[in-house]
Amino acid sequence: KDYIEDKLKTVKFMLSCHKHYRSGIDYELILVDNGSPNDETKEYLKNLKKCGTIVLERENKGFSFGAYDYVWKKYGDKYDYYLFHEQDVVPSKDNWLTEIVTAFLSERKIGAVGNVLESRGYGHPLSDVIMKSIATLEGREFMYNLDGAFTFTSSSVLKQVDGVGGLVISPCDGTDDIGSVINETGFQQPILELGYSIASFDTPERYCSHGIMHAEYEGEDIVPGELGPMIHCHVRDNIKWFKKYFDWYNG
Repeated sequence: KDYIEDKLKTVKFMLSCHKHYRSGIDYELILVDNGSPNDETKEYLKNLKKCGTIVLERENKGFSFGAYDYVWKKYGDKYDYYLFHEQDVVPSKDNWLTEIVTAFLSERKIGAVGNVLESRGYGHPLSDVIMKSIATLEGREFMYNLDGAFTFTSSSVLKQVDGVGGLVISPCDGTDDIGSVINETGFQQPILELGYSIASFDTPERYCSHGIMHAEYEGEDIVPGELGPMIHCHVRDNIKWFKKYFDWYNG
């Protein structure tokens, strides 16, 4: 069925998953409000602030990747590592963060880790737009990027990216579908240009969708294989198995 997101409901569930599943590593959570127009959401975030949660407010430009860039520019190397993720992507199990960090540190050449690695050849209908936005892609046969679920990297890598011009973020608004594609590519392409590789939790042997390594998949009768460290939370509403998996949540 079609997925229609209630963003406040999504944020509440995401925060509950952060509390429910042990990360294995200490971290600080920062929420970025991309100009929420809803009064109920504003009040909820205001109350979170009062309880000590870091909530930043900004104009909705550049989609989530614009928010990620905003956080990096604000905090820099105050943090050794950054995990950027969408509000509808949630921790899925205990030690989820340990799993992500372990993947990142498994090889020195890895510059970022995420959910799924995508590639776009120059036959992609948005290639002309993307090419004009990312000049460094000239001469490449394919464009590689992680999907928009989450990106884990280090402040060391991001500082190197700053040294070669910074992250490539299109200043698009929340209604621009092309902008999200540009920013998925532009956010990670400078990391590749520095000679790093990008790692993901999908492999040729296991198909990954929304953070789930599928053993079988037939509509709602999914038989999950291994879960990735983070998954898209809308599977809780759309797939029967996950309704039971997340039955601890009463929100």
